[in-house]
Amino acid sequence: MKSQIRIVVAAPSTHAVVKMIPDTLKALQGEVAGDLELYRHPAMQSEGIHFYINENGANPRLGLKPNLPNGIDSFIVGNIVASKVTPGGVEVGLTEREAKFACLVLDTLRGLTDAEKKRAK
Repeated sequence: MKSQIRIVVAAPSTHAVVKMIPDTLKALQGEVAGDLELYRHPAMQSEGIHFYINENGANPRLGLKPNLPNGIDSFIVGNIVASKVTPGGVEVGLTEREAKFACLVLDTLRGLTDAEKKRAK
């Protein structure tokens, strides 16, 4: 097991950032401020990347800021974490290339339209 994994964290209203965190459940939970819920988005499936959100992340009553549209009238709230697991279910984190891709996709999905310009610098 690796001691650290690379993830992408997208906080509400900010550009997604790449982070190295300890390879523990507690560290992942800390990034979403609670228990994890797996959230698969079609834009990431081709790369095998998934999102983690707070298990109540589709509940606007949590008091967390809206982050990602999730249907016509709803949003995922709070931080979104992008990561990857093996087919056997072992958390392996992202490669550098996958992390850049996840940042770009998350920023684009969330309407941060200058994302491509910032990533090119």
